[in-house]
Amino acid sequence: GYTLDVTINGLEPDALLLSYPVDGELHVDTVSASDGHFVFKGNREEPTQASLRLSSDVMYSDVLQLYIENGHLKITAEPGQLSEAEVTGSPTNTDNALLKEQMTAVNERLGQLMSTYQTMDQSDAEAMDSLLKAYNIIEEDRKQVVIEFASKHPASYVSGQEVLNMYMYNPDVSQFDSVYQMLDANLLQSKLGKDLAELLESAKRTDIGQVAPEFTATDVDGSPVSLSSLRGDYLLVDFWASWCGPCRQENPNLVKTYQDFKGKGFNIVGVSLDEQEDKAAWINAIAKDQLEWEQVSELKGWNSDVAKLYGIRAIPMNFLLDREGKIVAKGLRGPELREKLDEFLN
Repeated sequence: GYTLDVTINGLEPDALLLSYPVDGELHVDTVSASDGHFVFKGNREEPTQASLRLSSDVMYSDVLQLYIENGHLKITAEPGQLSEAEVTGSPTNTDNALLKEQMTAVNERLGQLMSTYQTMDQSDAEAMDSLLKAYNIIEEDRKQVVIEFASKHPASYVSGQEVLNMYMYNPDVSQFDSVYQMLDANLLQSKLGKDLAELLESAKRTDIGQVAPEFTATDVDGSPVSLSSLRGDYLLVDFWASWCGPCRQENPNLVKTYQDFKGKGFNIVGVSLDEQEDKAAWINAIAKDQLEWEQVSELKGWNSDVAKLYGIRAIPMNFLLDREGKIVAKGLRGPELREKLDEFLN
């Protein structure tokens, strides 16, 4: 097991909260102390990303990101400087500190960009566009730092976790594949390694140029609808849910695009990640947002087999298929769908 020994010098009586995921849910361990000395005990089969903060820090202004792993881990910090504390006695945290150091320059640039974003006129489309371009450049540079780190530390759990985080959403499949091949065989045998393999497989299945995986799900009335039954038009497979704010904000764009292109050989099928108890909310959202196209759901939330088949880890997410059912584009937001349809149908 592990012991996490934390000393915060000169601290008033307080409680320390250690948060980490267990089976997809966030688990919180709480230890109180009157003298600033806290001890957490537990057991982890593999290193696990966690965060540590004082319960008095309700604004999350001083949070330490760390890994918990079996062994004796020690932290000594000054009040208000927990987030900068060093974790000793743990090889994974030593690697993590090294990567953090290599990320310093990229993170500083990101910080500057975020402060520009907060003070700028966000209705200025041109300025927003150049900001997004600058952000994409920084993200590419961040990727390069991770790839470089992983190539030098192929057996490190930190390499695996950072690669997973980096390719979680809409990944560049060939780049992901080559980075995956660099990682150590023992790491790839771990639970994290298996998560990576699963993510890579679903990314390959839904890569541009692949025939979209076949599925059948039920519509609002409980009748089965298969993907192949909708073949023949350019088809947008749109993953969303009634509870997803960004999805609902995107719906007016979809409605407008659908109205403009439905007579030209374009169709949509909505795949909802609502739960059984959200069925009424799902049906209401379809009516309220005026979604006239086919809607299906297994009403299993994130456990949806269709979502797993397509490697969905965040919504909204969509895939544009051509008349043969091949994926020609994905992750289209705002005006991007209209631009693609103009290219293919006009």
